[in-house]
Amino acid sequence: MLTIRRLLVVSTEDSTKLSSWSNVPYLFCRSLESKGIVLDRLTLKESMLLRQVIAVLKKFLGLFGGAASVWSYSRSSVYFRRAQKQIDQALKKSEVDAVLVLNFSYGPTLPAKVPLFMFCDWSFGYAIERQRGRELNKYEVLSSEREHDLLAAADEVFVLFPLAEDYIKRTRPEARTHYLGNVINAVADPYRDDITEKIEHASLLFVGKPHYIEGAKQLIAAYKNLKGTHPRLTVDIVGMNSSYFEDIPSGVTCHGYLDKGDAQQREVYYGLLRRARLFVNTTPEWASFSATLEALYFYTPIVTSKYPEIVRTLGDSLECGAYHEGSSSDLTAQIDFYLDNANFTESAIRAHEAVKNFGWDSYVEKFLRVMQATEKRNPRT
Repeated sequence: MLTIRRLLVVSTEDSTKLSSWSNVPYLFCRSLESKGIVLDRLTLKESMLLRQVIAVLKKFLGLFGGAASVWSYSRSSVYFRRAQKQIDQALKKSEVDAVLVLNFSYGPTLPAKVPLFMFCDWSFGYAIERQRGRELNKYEVLSSEREHDLLAAADEVFVLFPLAEDYIKRTRPEARTHYLGNVINAVADPYRDDITEKIEHASLLFVGKPHYIEGAKQLIAAYKNLKGTHPRLTVDIVGMNSSYFEDIPSGVTCHGYLDKGDAQQREVYYGLLRRARLFVNTTPEWASFSATLEALYFYTPIVTSKYPEIVRTLGDSLECGAYHEGSSSDLTAQIDFYLDNANFTESAIRAHEAVKNFGWDSYVEKFLRVMQATEKRNPRT
């Protein structure tokens, strides 16, 4: 059995910065250190020049699968080998018990001299087939095959979403995959007293990047329907500024991207979350999953689209909100219910209860139990 006391943690973004990859590397590493694990951190470096050159060739010359392709320099064999070399060099310098890569696409030269653990939300192939609804092009296939070889060779693979784990099991059945539940990327604590503030306000919160704009437009349409009967009602949109919309009615505020790594922006974000009566993102297929969990954690009922990952996580019917599957009039009615609900306190408590066990400390405890139980299946020198 392995005794993991010191880890080399490899990430594509700086794990000491809260703003990196939805706060995941920072929060993961913080929780590992709180459990007594010593971390040696490696942030993989790219060539920005090559990244820009390839982006131009894709956009204007239609090379490498064209502009619609998600293949980039970071998915090339050149960068793969460069990342591999960086990890190998770090392993030579560090006396670590194992290496943890917070990505499925990069790893050390195989077989690794220490146990290899990999963690990510989903694989490259899943991101294209499930999230974009198309087959991989020939360049993307090569990247996916390199990734699959790493996943098959890793001692343990930790997948953040259940359907993404199903995909790896189907496409690379020899990989030792684990789904340990999801996580809440919160850097503040919720308080039950926040419910009082929610009741005092009539605020609807939307969080999502520009590709979630359909959900934001649906919310604005519902807001227009409700404003006459709820004159105090307001909407806060985080993740997009007003330039993404043709018409922003009075009472709707677009905050743009709020970086939790910036103290002032973080304060604004959590102020909005504590006051929000309801979190609404009804974008079809996928609707800002991480922000949805965080909203629930902060006692905020949700109205969201019924996509497979959230159903597998929260169940086919919601006690902490509602799935939106109908028309704009249906969304208006769903929001109206929570604005007039005399039992809002109970709804808010159920929202928190639904996800309270998804904290990072809880996740890392399960993660470490798997790591510590891993057998040395392959001799390492």
